[in-house]
Amino acid sequence: MKNNQKKNIFKSMDDLVNNTAIAIDDSGSVVLENFKKVIDYTSDKIVMETNRKIIYIYGENLAILSCDKHNATAQGNIVKIEIFPKEV
Repeated sequence: MKNNQKKNIFKSMDDLVNNTAIAIDDSGSVVLENFKKVIDYTSDKIVMETNRKIIYIYGENLAILSCDKHNATAQGNIVKIEIFPKEV
């Protein structure tokens, strides 16, 4: 395998590990993968940081159901989700 091909594989693996996946179901639950921390939390706005993104969740009666080392789950009447790149 050429050096260029090895670099592309490792870059792809790094991108895969650092990507953020957001899953939304019909019950109003949102699951964020690669979660790092909660930045702001009220009943109408939740702001969470992932490896490379800042996620804003807007709605009513929002609640954080769980947070662990890699994933966070929020629920409520979600109106809008905004995603911004994290400034370095």
